[in-house]
Amino acid sequence: MDDPRAAVHSLIRRNNGADKMVFGKPAKASARAIAKSMRPEEAFRATLSDCLSQITANAATLRPQESKDHRSVEGLHQLRVAFRRLEVALGAFGREFGQEWLGELRGRAKILAGRMAAARDLDVFVEKLLADPPKSGVSEGLPQLRARAESAR
Repeated sequence: MDDPRAAVHSLIRRNNGADKMVFGKPAKASARAIAKSMRPEEAFRATLSDCLSQITANAATLRPQESKDHRSVEGLHQLRVAFRRLEVALGAFGREFGQEWLGELRGRAKILAGRMAAARDLDVFVEKLLADPPKSGVSEGLPQLRARAESAR
């Protein structure tokens, strides 16, 4: 099993090609090159495999770990990125292959990415806006807002 994409079902990804396996840590898309010599089917398979690998690796980060009582913010972001990449790949290749079911899968990927949008927006709100609130203006309700936003996360 020399191909790291073959271990997709195990929810584990390699850490930058190192021998050490990483479980439950956010994973960005790998930089796999698609060669000009590849047939369209091979390029499509490689793209889908990488999307699936990124999805499964980041799905593992959504459950709170023993050391933390909340999910991974970066893991959710990368999971949403993976579904958006999948949507684009299915749209680009689906038309080329003329398969109706690829369009249906594309729609499902779009729905799943959309369902994560509110959680991602809340993460950005908490980390960017509440972390460094404006100095002027009313700030007496800020601690309550921060507590409610954290609870909603």
